Amino acid sequence: MAALALLLAFSLVTVLGSGAAVWMIGRAWKRRARVGLPAKLVAVLAMAALLAGMLGTFAGVIRALAAIGGNEVEPSQKARQLAEGISDVINCTAALLAVLVPSAIVLFLLTMRGKAQGD
Repeated sequence: MAALALLLAFSLVTVLGSGAAVWMIGRAWKRRARVGLPAKLVAVLAMAALLAGMLGTFAGVIRALAAIGGNEVEPSQKARQLAEGISDVINCTAALLAVLVPSAIVLFLLTMRGKAQGD
């Protein structure tokens, strides 16, 4: 049960982080005529990291849940496959956040610099 709670917690972190990133990228996209190429490139990088991280996270969730409820999995292998699925979720979430948080900060600074210059 603790493994399922951990799995749900990391999935929630991914979804909340993704929502914040989509909000920030959406703000930059609305002002795309006023922001420069570097800000647009950072937004694309952040969106690509978001999509890749969420894909990996959900693949890990599916793998872990298949290990819990799958009939085709041998009982002796269920714990190993569950652990591998949780590991996939944690690794993908960590990689997503490692790229997304700095990208969001850089995107914020670039858009603020554009505002300060009167763009």
